[in-house]
Amino acid sequence: MLWLPEGIKDANELWQEVDANPERFRKELPSCQVAKLPETDDLPLLMPLGELLATSPEQELEYVPLLGVDGLIARGVITLLAAQSKAGKTTLLRYACLEWLRLGLRIVYLTEEPLPIWRERAKQFPALSQLILNTLSRAHPERWVAAIRTLDPKPDIVIVDTIRRFLPARDENDAATVARAIAPFVDLAREMPHTAFILAHHTRKHLIGDEVDTTDIAGSHVYAAEVDTLLTLTKVREHKRQRLLTPLAGRAWVFAPEPLVLELSEDASEYRVLGTAEEVLPETYAQSTREKVLQAIRVLGQATRNEIEEYLREIGEKISERTIRDALQRLYEDGQVDRERVGMRGGAFVYRATEVGNLASWQSLNHLPTSRTVAGYRTAR
Repeated sequence: MLWLPEGIKDANELWQEVDANPERFRKELPSCQVAKLPETDDLPLLMPLGELLATSPEQELEYVPLLGVDGLIARGVITLLAAQSKAGKTTLLRYACLEWLRLGLRIVYLTEEPLPIWRERAKQFPALSQLILNTLSRAHPERWVAAIRTLDPKPDIVIVDTIRRFLPARDENDAATVARAIAPFVDLAREMPHTAFILAHHTRKHLIGDEVDTTDIAGSHVYAAEVDTLLTLTKVREHKRQRLLTPLAGRAWVFAPEPLVLELSEDASEYRVLGTAEEVLPETYAQSTREKVLQAIRVLGQATRNEIEEYLREIGEKISERTIRDALQRLYEDGQVDRERVGMRGGAFVYRATEVGNLASWQSLNHLPTSRTVAGYRTAR
């Protein structure tokens, strides 16, 4: 398999790029990367799922903890961690590395930050000296993959911080270009089922709280489509040391986990999970969302979840589908809205505000939620 220079889709385009000059073409060939095709064994190309499962060893999905929380980052899959520039992606990963190193895990960290910064970090946290870092700032993606393949023992975790540096695409809004850039790591993840891959990336704009969905990931939709799990990290209003970690999508999740509130200690010695957004945020984000959803129902008179989402977007309130669904469930449990299913079984619910809901929509819901421990971390309804 031949990997051509970035932005060149095939050998013919490379030939045209050098003006069909044989001598220049020969000079360009060494810049191409050659990779072996994966082994196919003796299996046919197509077979029934039952037979395929019978011939493959059963393997349960294994997770590595993230700041003490299981169920977010799994081995053998790719996790995309997206955040606005300087929102704290590297800080989160650094503290996660300390946790993983304490567990005896082996970590490859492709970093775009200069060595003097890492020298200072290693002085503060000597355990970071065990990280396996890159010696070059740029190389073809296949070279990074080849270097990781040669490691023995294999790493437990591979971090790429950021995609723009190590999986560069000439035009990150072009799906084909992005797919070629990320393909070597996608293939590597399938070859290494015991390694967790974490790719750090950016969101399109400044975002606060849970005002983010997959369309806010910078560049082509391929970034979100090619990975297995998608997490976003956003700032919390009025709390400069807090961040909201929001699970957006995960192929292995039965239910999407709830957003978690993270906090960096004043002396920057500890980074910990305080709990879910609904549990711990002052002037709680969850209550604020319920207020907005309830007010939308009052304005519309009655509405489905899709109609509520559309109305909120029209007035500039960008709230994710999952968050609206959770808010409606809580409003229903609290007796603030009634709901009635329309159409056949499985049809959408239509929501109406009750008398309690009509009163509540004019009052502030600024009481704090009941405090629970991180052990109360649970999946969304």
